[in-house]
Amino acid sequence: MKEEYNKINTPQELHKFMNNIEYGYVGSNQKIYKYGDENFDKDWYKNYTLETAEDVVKNQIGNCWDQVELERDWFLSHNYEMKTYFEMVKLDYQNDYPSHTFLVYKDNDKYYWFEHADYNNSGIHEYNNLKELHEDQMNKYHETLKEYNISSEELKHIVIKEYTKPKSNISAKEFINHCLKPKKKAIIFDMDGTMFDTEPLWEKAFIRTGKELGYPFTKELHDKTISSNRAGLTRILKQELGEDFPVEDFIDKYVKNMELTIREDGLPTKKGLIELLNYLKDNDYTIAIASSSDLEAILRNLKITNIDENIFKIIVSGDHFTRGKPDPEIFLVACHLLKVDSHDAIVIEDSNAGIKAAYRAGCIPILIPDVDQITKETRSMTKYEFNSLLEVIDLLDNKK
Repeated sequence: MKEEYNKINTPQELHKFMNNIEYGYVGSNQKIYKYGDENFDKDWYKNYTLETAEDVVKNQIGNCWDQVELERDWFLSHNYEMKTYFEMVKLDYQNDYPSHTFLVYKDNDKYYWFEHADYNNSGIHEYNNLKELHEDQMNKYHETLKEYNISSEELKHIVIKEYTKPKSNISAKEFINHCLKPKKKAIIFDMDGTMFDTEPLWEKAFIRTGKELGYPFTKELHDKTISSNRAGLTRILKQELGEDFPVEDFIDKYVKNMELTIREDGLPTKKGLIELLNYLKDNDYTIAIASSSDLEAILRNLKITNIDENIFKIIVSGDHFTRGKPDPEIFLVACHLLKVDSHDAIVIEDSNAGIKAAYRAGCIPILIPDVDQITKETRSMTKYEFNSLLEVIDLLDNKK
């Protein structure tokens, strides 16, 4: 079965494959309970454990909760844009009414309700937009619930929530708690080139410092250092200029020249930054900075531009890490400190290295290109690409 699963190339093939999956669940005692068995409903709430996608394939059994995890695994591994939803009549964990989970995916500007576990509505249903999809799915769910003699009043109180990937092998109560927990909204900003128009200033300070030390630095060499923290900058300069290059002396002068350049030229914010920060504050987003720059430089830039550092729940700076972007460590640490799952965190970046780091951390990468020449590989890792931060507001408004 695993080999057959690994050969699936289309949603239609996946749906056909899932006809091999019987409706049921695996108990905490590892016993399999199939729909229709004498003890299927007895103490299911106490016995149930959520299967992994691999378990569903191996056991060929699963209720809708389990089957959605198999569907999630396939759609994510094939790079589809998708969401999963949980719906329930009322918040009574041990009631006799059915809950349901289902997956929605997007393909060529159409939305699809992928349904297998609900036999009455099994299939892949196409819609022009999410609103149309949810209305139709809810109407069909109402029809299913009629079998349970649910009153019209109770139907008004159906809970439907988008939910993220849960932990494996959890109980029914833990699964429902996961689905119903408030989703934390987190936005992580890169700083240089994303919040502030600093890359031209860094380039000017870079070439100025090279001249002071007697090295004919170029724009090409500077561009290789974009998104590098102190450790990364040291590594690149030694590779390009040899082990004898006075890196520590250079970095000290480089930082001072950057401060001088800012005093001379000013520090422009990127288009839409202030509007986006105000929007995020007004809509209760958790905001963070994860930048390759040193903490001192980050705080200096916020102060110069009159941005209150306290609006950021955390500020993670590059001087805490030996591995800089594109290594994902800085974003993984930021998500850990924010106490959010990485796939629930949006990262706004301007560079190849930054987008790669966000993607490898499992975050949602938004690209707003600056001076770095964006590669085809980077664009393949990008969830959204915009011309300015103002467009991020439009995206978030549409996701409400």
